Amino acid sequence: MAYSARAKKYEIGFNSMYYYRVENRVSMLEQKNNFSIHIVLGGSSGIALRGEALRTYLASLHATLCQALTRDFAAVQLLVLSESDWRSTNPYPYGFTFFRRLKDGSGVIFAPASYPNHLLMVFKTVVAREQQKPPSSVEMFLDVTLGHELGHAIADQLGLRTRVRWLDEFLATYLYLIALKLAMPAAFQTMLAWGKVLSTNNLECGLANIALLKPSGTKTRTAKKRVTRAESNSVIRQDLGAFEYPLVRLPLANQAWYQAKFTLFAADLLETHEIDFIENAIEVLPKANGRGGIAKALVRLEPRFKAWFASFGNDII
Repeated sequence: MAYSARAKKYEIGFNSMYYYRVENRVSMLEQKNNFSIHIVLGGSSGIALRGEALRTYLASLHATLCQALTRDFAAVQLLVLSESDWRSTNPYPYGFTFFRRLKDGSGVIFAPASYPNHLLMVFKTVVAREQQKPPSSVEMFLDVTLGHELGHAIADQLGLRTRVRWLDEFLATYLYLIALKLAMPAAFQTMLAWGKVLSTNNLECGLANIALLKPSGTKTRTAKKRVTRAESNSVIRQDLGAFEYPLVRLPLANQAWYQAKFTLFAADLLETHEIDFIENAIEVLPKANGRGGIAKALVRLEPRFKAWFASFGNDII
């Protein structure tokens, strides 16, 4: 990936020992694969330290998937951006991690240097409404969820980019949970606990939190206009078709509810299918025709998909 002329970047090699904190425990990981990171410096060494921690975490998952799936997956770039650089390079709200495939076929995961308070408050509000103790800090939850973006990168390399948005999200979740369960079992259990919390919320908090999602640093008048537009377009949905609907129109808590449902079902399938589900999906899904054909192929692979579809109110079989 080309270096930006407006910001100093440096690349950290991946041939030494680093530390990564998970659930207040420090484990030493030796990384040997080809996972690199570009960090945009924002005048603070804190971004570099955070970048090293995230890189080490993602590289552990990357190496685990290479071994579990017996494939040599291509390196993935991690770009850690300050808020100002984030806003100058992509249109997404600051703090929302995402994966993009570049024209040359390589992949890049975008991560924030820190999480904005309005994003953290959305998840804290969900937990508070459920009157439950959070399974971990929200910051840890969001950091571990970054593995989902690596799942997208690996699915892309496996030819599992189906263009059916909910299925692409599910497959990315399944892949990263494979690695998390094998490499960091405690973190895997923590993410299941988060899935249970987020999947049981009544979604009403999603609309209430729309006002919290205004971009920081914007003028009051502009922010008010954006919030009004978001509120007018927002709906709460519980059907899989919502993932073919523009996600920007779904409240964040609603999006988290879907991802939690994907996490819990993927974890359930992992207990019985492990890697076999992915290997079978590689064989079957590219041959399926249309969304209905894909749904039927999934049910043939695993009959439990039929009841799972029904839990969303979808009669697609």
